[in-house]
Amino acid sequence: MAAFGTVMASRAQAWSSFGRWFGLAAGCGFLIVIGLVVALDPFDTGRFPRVPGRAGVHQQYVTFLSASRGRDERLRVAMIGSSTVQLLEPGPLAARIGMPVTALISPGAGAEGTLAVADWVVRSRRTPPFALIIGIDGWWCTAGPSLSGSMPFPLWLYGRSDLDYVRGMVRLTTAEHALIRVQYLAGRRKRPPARPDGYSDYEGAYRRVNYGAGAAERLAKVAPAASVNLTGRFPALEALDGFLKEVAPETILVLLQPPVFINGLPATGSDYARSERQCKDRLQRLAAARPRTVVLDWRVERPETRAAANFYDHIHMRGALARVLEPEVAAAVNAVANDGVAP
Repeated sequence: MAAFGTVMASRAQAWSSFGRWFGLAAGCGFLIVIGLVVALDPFDTGRFPRVPGRAGVHQQYVTFLSASRGRDERLRVAMIGSSTVQLLEPGPLAARIGMPVTALISPGAGAEGTLAVADWVVRSRRTPPFALIIGIDGWWCTAGPSLSGSMPFPLWLYGRSDLDYVRGMVRLTTAEHALIRVQYLAGRRKRPPARPDGYSDYEGAYRRVNYGAGAAERLAKVAPAASVNLTGRFPALEALDGFLKEVAPETILVLLQPPVFINGLPATGSDYARSERQCKDRLQRLAAARPRTVVLDWRVERPETRAAANFYDHIHMRGALARVLEPEVAAAVNAVANDGVAP
């Protein structure tokens, strides 16, 4: 029995030793894999020393493209926001402003995600951007406490913590993008390079899924209030105020309130209308407190917002309306640049 006990103890010790070595090997292997993924830098963040190769990234979901596009020193004017401003084309804006425009769009992003991208642009470049055009939709007027949007946003990708970034890379999707990155760097181009200006047109996708079918009937219904906030406090705008204080004074800021179909606007005299007025007043005060900052408010009733043909739903304009809005956005930038008064 003593011999048997000795044998069992010896086996237990061997298994224990094997477990420790296996765990150590697995841990080292995991760290090596994460190190390789970080070095490959599949989203082109430039955070750490990386595998040398071509700048830019392969085609991928637009929310992730902004990490590469936002730090590109060729960026002069950045358009940042959710899908409510996604159809504004960088090309026509650039032609009117006279310098490159880059779209940094995050569909479904709330104030938190939009400001994270804006902060990334400001701090990851050696030279301040000439102008930032920031989409301010109705969800910026909520009472909070959450400032997140309707879709998940990778705060780890744009945040200030490198540790959070590394933690965020520990997911299957980043490993998949790392493999695609290898092909991209090798020139095999399984996926083509993403557009340098960051533009992504969702109209084709909307048509393919028959999003326009029944649009008139949906638009005919009054949309529920995006937010009714009579507290007098607007956490998203307070966060915006903090961000504005960190932007270089020479950078132009255009705070764009994108168009909404008339049935998505608040009814006169309603709590929603009072909430909207208070929020807009607060936004105007923020703009007035910072030089070279203007509000361009298209969240109003006007002929273009009364036409159902200009919208897919109550908050998403079609391309035809975007073409109307582009000259006004460019004019707002140019007016400030020329020390004029924005329209």
